[in-house]
Amino acid sequence: MSGTRRRAAVLGSPVAHSLSPVLHRAAYAHLGLADWSYDRFDVDESGLAEFLDGLGPQWAGLSLTMPLKRAVIPLLDEVSATARSVEAVNTVVFTRDGRRLGDNTDIPGIAAALRERGVRHVDSATLLGGGATASSALAALATGVCAGEVVAYVRSPRRAAEMRERGERLGVRVRTRNWADAPQGLSAPLVVATTPAGVTDALVPAVPPGPRTLFDVLYSPWPTALAARWSARGGSVLGGLDLLVHQAVLQVERMTGRDDVPRAVLRRAGLAALDHRARRARPKAVVIGPMGVGKSTVGALVAERLGCGFRDTDADIETAERRTITDIFTAEGEGHFRTLEKAAVAAALAEHTGVLALGGGAVLAEETRELLAEQTVVLLTMDVEEAVKRTGLNAARPLLAVNPRKQWRELMEARRHLYEEVATVVVATDGRTPEEVAEAALDALELKEA
Repeated sequence: MSGTRRRAAVLGSPVAHSLSPVLHRAAYAHLGLADWSYDRFDVDESGLAEFLDGLGPQWAGLSLTMPLKRAVIPLLDEVSATARSVEAVNTVVFTRDGRRLGDNTDIPGIAAALRERGVRHVDSATLLGGGATASSALAALATGVCAGEVVAYVRSPRRAAEMRERGERLGVRVRTRNWADAPQGLSAPLVVATTPAGVTDALVPAVPPGPRTLFDVLYSPWPTALAARWSARGGSVLGGLDLLVHQAVLQVERMTGRDDVPRAVLRRAGLAALDHRARRARPKAVVIGPMGVGKSTVGALVAERLGCGFRDTDADIETAERRTITDIFTAEGEGHFRTLEKAAVAAALAEHTGVLALGGGAVLAEETRELLAEQTVVLLTMDVEEAVKRTGLNAARPLLAVNPRKQWRELMEARRHLYEEVATVVVATDGRTPEEVAEAALDALELKEA
């Protein structure tokens, strides 16, 4: 390939957090592939087809993250049996004649990570969670890793039905149980945790003495509370970086044709990147306030003025869950949403260095308020009459379903002291345009660029 430029990239939305560029670039450098480059592009489902159609012959392949793993399937010429088994493609390879081949390296990556730690066969396994990653984990267990029953602990009947159906399709015996019973599953010879950050924290007291193997697919923050306790009690622990490294090795092999991709080099690069993230600068500003106050609009304007990125944790949750916040409230209640929200905020604060907007109720979590105590926080305020003028309080907001004017006022009064507890500056939005509010926030924070 010398002298011929070759390109690859990771696509998704959001994608700024992805470690794939770090891992792939480390592989290229070690292998002497000086003509290869690897980038990241924020692409959602609506823009995927156009992006693919615009790629030239120099492109070797793509890594895909959410929400594109399923959306890409109709756009491919061929999809591997592995990817078909879970209806998810995380790797696209372009042939010399322009064909698009889809594969899934998460599944063999999970199996390879387990083998590396000496876990080749178990009689039974516990699966915590029922989302897309749980599907890949189940498929990996079906490759001969688990000879017996897999017990999946999930929160909803819908997730339970999906996991049972996946088990039937994969030829694995799957029994589902309610999430409340999850502590009982920690004594299995292999426990695979696929839930968002913070969800398994409540299981920490239930970790048994001398536990066997835990595979927690998270990598930031690390270690999770569950992983830390598991290790302290003498158990073997694998993390999300193990999965990332193994699946990235497989991707590099498929895209470059090389079979000497070094796991150790990728792992060192990943650890260094995670360490840098843990040490790097915090967000420039975090925007909080009641629902309808314009946090997302103002936050995006402030980010634009500062020349940095913008991120909204409500949008993060909807992207990860593939459903609206209203749907989450309706199906699983406010408590489950607050758990997701707490994890999303923690992840965003750890990863994002631009401007961040939080949901109206994010400050209810004490852990979130502790994190915000170290941040630059802009509190946007308005009175109920302004809220009525802006939104009519008739939007799809689950906490304002009955007598919205009264409920909005009560919510604001209940949360006001929490908002003020963490606020660096307070900016009133009444009678102001979003542009004026953004300007006032910048003035208050003295963050204006020269």
